[in-house]
Amino acid sequence: MSITARLRLRPPRLEDAATLSALITPLVSGFTATWPYPYSVAMAAQRIKDVLAAHDKAMGCYRVLTLQGDDDRMIGWLAMGLSETALPTGTLSYWLGEAHHRQGYLTEALPVFVGEAVAALGLTRIIAGARPDNAASIAALLRLGMHKIGEGPHYVPARQRDEICVFYALDEASKAFSPSR
Repeated sequence: MSITARLRLRPPRLEDAATLSALITPLVSGFTATWPYPYSVAMAAQRIKDVLAAHDKAMGCYRVLTLQGDDDRMIGWLAMGLSETALPTGTLSYWLGEAHHRQGYLTEALPVFVGEAVAALGLTRIIAGARPDNAASIAALLRLGMHKIGEGPHYVPARQRDEICVFYALDEASKAFSPSR
């Protein structure tokens, strides 16, 4: 578990399923690729089981984001899965519940999370995507030091269709997020 000025980043637990389900609104789902709406408690529980298994196999790093001092109320999700490429590459994804947008939480949490994930998974490259109209997400990726690598159609399981996505990368992630940085 990591702590920032306002947040805790901790591994997900099965008892988080109901809260995760409730946080997935049509707006939040619309900005994600793999969280459809509606998102049932059973779907959330299965996702938690899957990511815990991936974590145990060192195939990913996953955290829920909670507010400190507010009964650790959950506000979002952070994920870094290993990509199937030649380099140790991680695929970054994240979302915040609607009530927690535009409060700087991602700016606060992402560098801490990415540093943990890079160290845990031995990553040298990070990739991420965002919808072209998701200015807040794109700004968060740029603040991490990522650069645009392309734009094009991407299959989005949450809506079972291709959608245009802008892709970003951070090469030499292990150097960018080393403790000596």
